[in-house]
Amino acid sequence: MRRDDLIPAVTLLVAVILVFGASYNYGFMCWDDGINITENPYINPPSLRNLPVFWDKPYKHLYIPVTYTVWLSLSFIGRFLYAVEPGSAGPAAHPFHAANLILHALNSVLAYLIVLRLLQAQGGERRSRPLHWAALGGALVFALHPLQTEPVCWVTGMKDLLFGFFSLVAIWQYVNYREQRVQSDAARGRRAPRQYRRYGCATAAFLLAILSKPTGIVVPIIALIIDRLVYERPLRKSILPLGAWGVAALPILLYTKHLQPERLMGFVPPLWARPFIAADAIAFYLFKLFVPFRLGPDYGRSPDLVMRHFWIYVAWVIPAALIAAAWRLRNRHRAPLTAVGIFIAALAPVLGLVPFGFQMHSTTADRFLYLPMLGAALAFAWFLSLRKGRAPAFACAAVVFLLGIRSALLAEQWRSSRSLCSLALRVNPESPSWRNNLGLLLFEG
Repeated sequence: MRRDDLIPAVTLLVAVILVFGASYNYGFMCWDDGINITENPYINPPSLRNLPVFWDKPYKHLYIPVTYTVWLSLSFIGRFLYAVEPGSAGPAAHPFHAANLILHALNSVLAYLIVLRLLQAQGGERRSRPLHWAALGGALVFALHPLQTEPVCWVTGMKDLLFGFFSLVAIWQYVNYREQRVQSDAARGRRAPRQYRRYGCATAAFLLAILSKPTGIVVPIIALIIDRLVYERPLRKSILPLGAWGVAALPILLYTKHLQPERLMGFVPPLWARPFIAADAIAFYLFKLFVPFRLGPDYGRSPDLVMRHFWIYVAWVIPAALIAAAWRLRNRHRAPLTAVGIFIAALAPVLGLVPFGFQMHSTTADRFLYLPMLGAALAFAWFLSLRKGRAPAFACAAVVFLLGIRSALLAEQWRSSRSLCSLALRVNPESPSWRNNLGLLLFEG
């Protein structure tokens, strides 16, 4: 990290702590935290003898050994720091929430570094406005948007933060590798220093990403978009480095699909309906980006519900219009098309084109937007970099401040299982799973 990046990095760290820092004192939720951690016999009580279990076979229909390894380590830390007695109800929650905060702060810094590099690579260094502050504005949107509250404040949401961390490291290192390849080409074949070391780091981070959450398979697609739109590399020059990633990830992808067969969903949408369901999900996310209200853990937008309403046949107009606008600007500005490409590519595995487990409850969820927010950050930073004068800076500060306030208020709803149930049922009163959760909490007193 360069000296000019130090102040933006510190600003991001402070902003994350100010907005989400209270979550350090939150407990475990009644939503999957029990299955994954407090009631998981391989984590509670923790034992090193249990570590191979997560690497040898899937746990609860999901193969995420890196995430379970981190959870096991945090359970050890919790028992050591907080003197939790053996046989108690579960590990201390503080280390898990602290890890979430640290990961989100680091991811925000990585988002800043990536956005800055992408703006600079597209000729942004010639603009009068310093790109560091534009990139900081975009990274603050990534860090403080209310849609990020769920993965940050929810212990089980660490799998999204962890896969996001390794994905962002892979993208950042790949961008560095690509820039060094460009320098090497300009030097007529002379190798740039640390060129292949960057690619090796990016590859290792990519493999850790898909072992943290299979959604990490989107990283090569995002890297390809950056290659084509930012560095204007021919497709044939990207096939070898990125194709190797795809080949390495294919076994894990097929294994994950085997663990979550379509028969577990109850209702499987027909092939003709899946593009409409995907377009509806993208339109829903775009609306929540600009109007971040009524956010909750269950929107109830299951395929069978969406297919019963007429909006499924018109929702595609919104993402189509966004893509068309970005495409029209491509000759003058590549950043909008790059941002849209990253946003949609990062969402691709959870849009419903291929059925997945949680889709039986809802195709949409806030945590699915964690990595796609990198595209939103790039778009916001690009827009800010075009503006001159102090007015855009003040407007950016106002937007970030309001997003932070909204996120802090929403984070309060994640303080306890009961408050989370209330939030979920306000957003989706017909949710059977959250009605059941609330009933169990009331029964247990």
